[in-house]
Amino acid sequence: MKMKKLMMKSFVLLFCLSILSCKDDDSPIPTTPSGPDFTVTTHETGHPEITEGQVFTFNTYGDPATAELGFDINNKTSTVSHYRVITEEFVNSTGWDFELCFGLCYPGISTGTMYPTSDGGTVVTVQPGESQTSVGNHFLNKNPGDGIQTQEWNFRFIQCDADGNEIAGAESLSLTYKYVPLT
Repeated sequence: MKMKKLMMKSFVLLFCLSILSCKDDDSPIPTTPSGPDFTVTTHETGHPEITEGQVFTFNTYGDPATAELGFDINNKTSTVSHYRVITEEFVNSTGWDFELCFGLCYPGISTGTMYPTSDGGTVVTVQPGESQTSVGNHFLNKNPGDGIQTQEWNFRFIQCDADGNEIAGAESLSLTYKYVPLT
């Protein structure tokens, strides 16, 4: 009986020591991720969430009913958050006649620019747990291009401070709007 107790205590002691030895003292205790700080959803039926790197392809241009990508931004935090959209890259386009509406509408856009711009209020502010829903938030290509080549516009939603500066290390969400002409 004593031997059984001794073996059991030894087993428990070894088990505890093995768990403690596996933990690096400088590493944080793992936790379950709480999810993203914000999401962006489309205006499509059911408001599906846009995923990182998602590509939206259109075969028409200029018509809001068939070529517009409407969106809402959803603050998942318990604090007021501020957002902007950065135009990252254009393929076969100068940004002329591409409309971006987020806070304000811009009928022509430039690469490397944050929207809203500093003359347009700088940021879109969303209260904790709320959504900035607007039928006006959208991307829309109004330029037919040469009618042959595909055009692409790459965007990234960012979190920023109240002055519009991107918060280092904060989450972001990239997407591509693509126009493929029917030939």
